[in-house]
Amino acid sequence: DWTVIGVMAAASGAILVLLVGYVWRAHRRPVQAGPERLTGATGEIIDWQQGEGHVWIMGERWNARGPATALAIGTPVRVIGHEGLVLTVAPLDGKTREDHPCSVSI
Repeated sequence: DWTVIGVMAAASGAILVLLVGYVWRAHRRPVQAGPERLTGATGEIIDWQQGEGHVWIMGERWNARGPATALAIGTPVRVIGHEGLVLTVAPLDGKTREDHPCSVSI
């Protein structure tokens, strides 16, 4: 019967349009995980020697590279790139933890 064929075609078309809409929205959302999400994130130095060390970013400890100058523990940094699982960081405003307006000394 042509009525059944028409109803089934309309229902299939509606489902297809909904699924394409969901896929389109999911594709346009920003990255939620992985190293790409870390680019631009801020954190602080855990330890640093000769341009390499560890940083604390987004609740995790990461290996990092950056300026060869000595960076003090607690210096705020921003992630500017990554090579595999090693982040490239730069000091944020050149301030140390003691200079940061939100820091609390104990």
